[in-house]
Amino acid sequence: MNQKIKNYGIWMSVFIFLFSICMGQTVRADSYITAKNWPKGPSVNAEAAVLIDATNGQVLYEKNPDEKLYPASITKIMTALLALENTKLTDTVTAKGDGLTKLPPGYVSIAISNGEQMKAEDWLQALLLYSANDAANVLGAHIGGSLNHFADMMNERAKKAGAKNTHFENPSGLHSKNHYTTAYDMAMILKDCVANEDFLKIAGNVTYELQPNNTRKQAFRFYNRHQMLIKSNKNYYEYALAGKTGYTTQAKNTLVTYAQKDGMKLICCVMKCGEGMAYPDTKTLFEYGFNNFSLCEVSKKDTRYTLTQAGIFSSLNTQSSPLSITIGEGCEFILPNGVKLEDLDTKLEYVDHSTSNDGFATVTYSYEGENLGTAKLYLNVLNADKTTDMMQIFSDNTIYISIWYVAVPGVILAAITTAFVMKHKKNKNKLSF
Repeated sequence: MNQKIKNYGIWMSVFIFLFSICMGQTVRADSYITAKNWPKGPSVNAEAAVLIDATNGQVLYEKNPDEKLYPASITKIMTALLALENTKLTDTVTAKGDGLTKLPPGYVSIAISNGEQMKAEDWLQALLLYSANDAANVLGAHIGGSLNHFADMMNERAKKAGAKNTHFENPSGLHSKNHYTTAYDMAMILKDCVANEDFLKIAGNVTYELQPNNTRKQAFRFYNRHQMLIKSNKNYYEYALAGKTGYTTQAKNTLVTYAQKDGMKLICCVMKCGEGMAYPDTKTLFEYGFNNFSLCEVSKKDTRYTLTQAGIFSSLNTQSSPLSITIGEGCEFILPNGVKLEDLDTKLEYVDHSTSNDGFATVTYSYEGENLGTAKLYLNVLNADKTTDMMQIFSDNTIYISIWYVAVPGVILAAITTAFVMKHKKNKNKLSF
């Protein structure tokens, strides 16, 4: 009887292992790392603030990240992204139609004229560096056909970027009760922006000069309003590469910034800041990130998933079909200083290749219950001619294991386990008085 119970335990353990691999659920990514050993964040003046990894959106710090606030001119990064995705920098863009919408007194403009023609890059430089509201209208009308339709495009693209509580009504950030966003949403929008090389090139410029054109008689030079990019400014920050400023009476000061140091790429957004506080808050949060965290590139550091170490994979490594496991590039996340990769929890899941053939498994990494990121595992065949029929080979000699070769044994084991339990229960009942 003891031997049967022992065998039952072994079979149950195997079944649970297989079942957990086949049926594991995706871990939900929380918006903020709340682990007890996470570095304590600084206090900032901003009503709302967030610091994220510019690569994967991992949140390192937050303060009221989902509070709906007025963005002011940081709205323009959304306009710029849509312009870059829907036009070429060399395209000629004409000021006409909704692009000539009159601005309220006191709002920044480059004094456009009806029919003025410039390349898209010129309009973008005026938009991102000088924060010209008329340039925003011209680009919005050119791309959307009308400013109303362009607003719809902005909201759709914001959701695609990961925004959850954003509603744009105009391309410039002019104050409107129903034109709002959050610190988290704007950081995620900038994340998509900085993935575009042209955006980085333009938004990182210190100065630009518009040349005379069909209506403009003189050249017009302007400078980037983002003080962290200007070396001569007291708020200069050597690691800042791009960003956008904003201000209205209702929004107060808003600022979204991208910075990079030692390979770590961070985005900071602060909203509703008091006078003169947006830049100090941003620098404080960047320093918190760069000084308390380190970048972990999984493909270079995680060696735990090999055919000899990964348990269930070892049976695949035969002389007739030598294989190797590699972790796909691109998975990286940020860890607190002192936390090593081996300190993280991992969850292995096989990929359903009825819907995807990108990797045969995934590994999800978490720290104290918080999701950090997911890496893809690839099986590489060294001798494709001798591969068994339980695997399929791709053109790059990457193979994946059919899920049925794992799921079916699991089902059989479940049936055997159930039968054994029922038999054991029946025998036990016979011995009862």
